[in-house]
Amino acid sequence: METKQLTFDEVKKMNLVYHSEHCFSQSDYEKCLEMRTAIEQSRDKKTPKPGDIVEYTDKYGYYYKWAHIEGLGRMCEAADSFSICEEPYVPFVTIRENGEISTSTSGGAWTGALRSELSYVGTREKWFKDWGMSGACGNGSIQITAVVNVWSLNRRPIELRKYTTKDYRTILVTEHSSPVGCGYLYTTGHGEAWRNKIELDQFLARYHAVEEPYSAWPNMKKYWIYKHEYHWVYTKKEFENICGKEYEEAFNGRMRPVKHITEGTTVHCYVDRTDEDGTIQFLKDIGKLTNE
Repeated sequence: METKQLTFDEVKKMNLVYHSEHCFSQSDYEKCLEMRTAIEQSRDKKTPKPGDIVEYTDKYGYYYKWAHIEGLGRMCEAADSFSICEEPYVPFVTIRENGEISTSTSGGAWTGALRSELSYVGTREKWFKDWGMSGACGNGSIQITAVVNVWSLNRRPIELRKYTTKDYRTILVTEHSSPVGCGYLYTTGHGEAWRNKIELDQFLARYHAVEEPYSAWPNMKKYWIYKHEYHWVYTKKEFENICGKEYEEAFNGRMRPVKHITEGTTVHCYVDRTDEDGTIQFLKDIGKLTNE
């Protein structure tokens, strides 16, 4: 696996911060190309290698699209094991005498896995870096992209495997023994709250909630719900033309009409904000709004 050769100017554009302080040089360019070649030529579709990507889902359902394989044989005291960083920074690369590479990154959290747990997915471009001609100093690293292999690892129970943060949103709903705040009996840690069970059930139905068994706290329940995206609507005509189911939802302490359109596992929420005269006038002034 090897991608096309990049020109000096193309690689320089990838390193503008470095160039502004250290002046990107021919030797920096050659080092970047050497790094890229070593990474791509050392890939193996049958064996995970340092620098490869893992689309990793932990047992709780949290999905990491860019998890990073760091070192082989480091975990579980097994030769076919490796360590994975869930949310890595751009890794540093060292080229060994045999042409293989080793990487060093920070980030977290870290986990271990066996080769048998992985499934090959395909390839993807990824950033790598090393110190430039000025050595280890502020903004002294040079970087380049390389194509690496992508693997999949999902540690969810089989019956819950599709419920992950890749396609869904998870919420923990706490039921209080008595109302809190402005009279809310049910709350989450994300700013959502409901005064009674009827309001909560309506919300869960709108977002196609599925409950996952949860025993950490007796007064707390875990749900997987559709993701949502908000869209602001500032004219009556535009709001009326949206072909979606209409509800009322609370925004900034008041109830507003909203319309929902579901695409896959995402609910698009179009919020009627036509009563905000100041915002409407501002949008007219900057030419973003031309009709009522």
